[in-house]
Amino acid sequence: MPFFSIISPVYNTAPYLDQFLDSVLSQSFRDFELILVDDGSTDGSAEICMKRQQADPRIKIHTQKNAGAGAARNKGIEVCCGQFLLFFDSDDWILPDCLQLLHDEMCAAPTDLLIYGSTEFFYNKKEKYLKKEESVPEPVLLETARACRDEFCKLLFTSVINVPWNKVFRADLIRKNEIRFPDVRRAQDAFFNMEYYKHIACLRTIQAPLYCYRSNTAAKIWKKFPKDLYKIDIKYDAYLVDIFKQFEIYEGEGRKKVDELFFNSIFRTVGFYRNPIWHLSGKEKEDYAKEILSDEYNQKRAQDALAPDQHTQTIRSLILSADGRAMIRYFKKVQARNKLYQFYANTLRKLIKRK
Repeated sequence: MPFFSIISPVYNTAPYLDQFLDSVLSQSFRDFELILVDDGSTDGSAEICMKRQQADPRIKIHTQKNAGAGAARNKGIEVCCGQFLLFFDSDDWILPDCLQLLHDEMCAAPTDLLIYGSTEFFYNKKEKYLKKEESVPEPVLLETARACRDEFCKLLFTSVINVPWNKVFRADLIRKNEIRFPDVRRAQDAFFNMEYYKHIACLRTIQAPLYCYRSNTAAKIWKKFPKDLYKIDIKYDAYLVDIFKQFEIYEGEGRKKVDELFFNSIFRTVGFYRNPIWHLSGKEKEDYAKEILSDEYNQKRAQDALAPDQHTQTIRSLILSADGRAMIRYFKKVQARNKLYQFYANTLRKLIKRK
């Protein structure tokens, strides 16, 4: 039984695949299997995987018709043999001592969930490097289920909780509780992580940024207009409320945080539909905004939710009025204000540097 099972969906990542495979297969720690699930690639990715498999038997290849990253990861869960699971994307890469360090951490202090740091590398559409940002969790050691649940609210509002590739999972915990990635177009990683989180009694974080995430590659951009996006947001919000109640952290600060997330989710989704890549007319944007605001779930949720500041109070008022045009106007206003703030902040930074 290998120590790690590394599960990686592969879908049209040929330009980045060798870099990913080199970063994994050259690790000093070698007790792992690398499960590559080809999700119907058409760019030669499958051929690259098969060629690399001939040189390294640790690679296991499975193929399926295109069904998405979640389905590919679920296939990997079904066939894996390792004690601990890692979910890596095939257009990313890991640092040279990543697996050795994770192995040593898990052996030194076994835990149900280990979260580690990452670095996000930003590229434009022409694959020109723009910048990088580290995402490092605060040091945490929790050794009871109650402590893990109390920490959930804090972790939810960090950049480390929703993604799967900065975590070490226990394979037996996943199998025992039949945890899988759901068949949804957005937030499937968050659903999986939260479902897993229900069953942990020990959590630890380390600050080392071991994973390198490639942002804005073609594989990570929407290919089709997601008309039902807001319905996934509704499902996510309902799930979040339910899990906060299960964890007995919904009252007080917990409820305030969840309600704030609900309002901001609607606000962002209205803005998402305004993106010029969708080529929507002004009327179509207003119609989609109205559809979101007038949804029965959103109407009831807005009525009952806490709105602690002027921003969330404005969003609640716009939801209850179901005025799509007014919501779009408000989004533009906030967007313009943020751009102006950013301009002044950048100008101030330049002046300080000159001094």
